[in-house]
Amino acid sequence: MKTPAILIIIINYFNEKEVVEFVQHISKQKFNDYEIILVNNGSNQINLLESLAQSYPVTIVDSNENKGYLGGADFGLTTYLNQNKELPSHLIVCNTDIIFGDDLFLSKLYTLTDDVIGPTIISSKTRLNQNPFYTNRISDKKLKFLKLIFSAYPLYVGYQLLSVVKNSLSLKKIDAIKDNSKKVYAIHGSFMIFNKSYFEKGGNFNYGSFLYGEEIYIAELARINCMSVTYHSSLKIIHQEHSTTGLFKKPLHVKYMSQSINYLLNRFFS
Repeated sequence: MKTPAILIIIINYFNEKEVVEFVQHISKQKFNDYEIILVNNGSNQINLLESLAQSYPVTIVDSNENKGYLGGADFGLTTYLNQNKELPSHLIVCNTDIIFGDDLFLSKLYTLTDDVIGPTIISSKTRLNQNPFYTNRISDKKLKFLKLIFSAYPLYVGYQLLSVVKNSLSLKKIDAIKDNSKKVYAIHGSFMIFNKSYFEKGGNFNYGSFLYGEEIYIAELARINCMSVTYHSSLKIIHQEHSTTGLFKKPLHVKYMSQSINYLLNRFFS
C-alpha cells in the first residue's frame, strides 16, 4: 500500500462515540491522501471501531493496555513501521475532541516544512488560544516549583484557582489572535504536527512517563537535535473541552503530573 502523505494517530480510551465523530469530521477535509492509526487503549464498544475501519481509512491497533497518550502514539507508529511501511511526509498526533477551522486544514499543513508545528488551538471552554504552550524554554526552577505544587493535592487546588484568574486576563483571547507565526519552545499536546524530518533528525515518541509533560519532552528533543518548532497561527482548530469537565484533576492524575515532571527533570535538566 502506498505511504500516505499524512498519517494521523489518535487514541481511544473508552470514548468510541467521540472517536467516530472525529473520523467522520476528518473525512470532510478537501485532502484525501491520509491514513488514520487508531490505537485502542481500552474499549467497551469495539464493534463501533471495527465498523468505522470498514468505512474510512482507519487501521485499528489494539494495545491490550492503557499506554497513555504519547505512549499510545509510539505504539501505533511502531506497529505501523513494523509493517514495512515508510514514514509519511507529515504525522499528526491529536485528541479526538477537535474541530478543524476549515476544510483546507490538512492541505495547508502539508505545505509546511518545519520539524514540529502547532496550530492556533481555541479552547471551547475558556475561549483562549492554547498555543504557544511555551514560547521560551521552561526553567528547571519552574519545573521544581510545579513538582512541589503537584506533590500535595491542596497545593494543586490553590494553584489551579490562581491559574483560572490569570487566564481570565490573558491576552491570548480569540479577539487578540493575529497572524503572528513564530518559532517557539513548545506546542500544545492536544494537536501536534510532525514533519518527517523530526524523526530523521533523532526525534521519537518514546516518552518515559505515563501521562502529562509530553509537550516538554517533544520540545527538549527538538532543542537537543536543533529542530524548528513553529507556531502557525493561520492553522486553526477548536479544542472542544467540555464545560462539564471538572476544574480540578483527580488526585491520581495529579500524581501522574508529579511523576512526569520528575522524569523530565532527571532526563533533561539535571
